[in-house]
Amino acid sequence: MTMTHYDDDMPDVSFDENTITNLSGTEKTNFIEYVRDDLEYILQHKTHPKLIKYYKDVFARLIKKYGH
Repeated sequence: MTMTHYDDDMPDVSFDENTITNLSGTEKTNFIEYVRDDLEYILQHKTHPKLIKYYKDVFARLIKKYGH
């Protein structure tokens, strides 16, 4: 099943890294876990491809910057 006809309905999404900069270490870890949980959920439910890419990109950036 292709969802290309929904591409115009899905707005571009962006992640503001300032959201996580001021959090404590524990809060950053929790935030990363929430993003991972959301990513797993949308992968299971086969949501819009643009949304899947967004969550994968955000999760990858969070792990690269804060996951060490």
